[in-house]
Amino acid sequence: MRPLKLEDARHIMGWVNDPVVTKNLQHFSKRFTLKDEKAYVKRMIASRSDFVFSFFDKKTGEYVGQGGIHQIIRENKLGRLAVVVKKDFWGKGYAQYIIPSLVRFAFDKLKLHKVWIMVYSDNKKSLHINSKLGFKKERLLREEYFWRGKYHDMVRMAIIKK
Repeated sequence: MRPLKLEDARHIMGWVNDPVVTKNLQHFSKRFTLKDEKAYVKRMIASRSDFVFSFFDKKTGEYVGQGGIHQIIRENKLGRLAVVVKKDFWGKGYAQYIIPSLVRFAFDKLKLHKVWIMVYSDNKKSLHINSKLGFKKERLLREEYFWRGKYHDMVRMAIIKK
């Protein structure tokens, strides 16, 4: 885990236009260029309400994915967690390392009280992993996201610092 760098735009290009990887991300309806990704990375690096990291395999050094704490509201001490793992690394336990790393960062470094995540209600795998890692279901949000021509129910889950 290390903070996002401009050079990571080339890594992001390895998954950002893959509809299988981005199917659970709401605003991925267009194709992104390297220029788009560099602009995104620059915005994230400059942001005071987003902290984004790149994750790499400890043994091989291979790029695994991105994760971050976003939409930080300092007055309420809360932020939104987001994680994307490259398809090549699905099913290998990386989310179970990445998510706790981000939660620790949010609680220990950012001094947040609560971290929340939005999950498509039919994404059973993500619901299971987040529950296993200590996130609790807060609410089902009916027809919360409009994506690919239809509305989707979302589950908001959160973990509170103990």
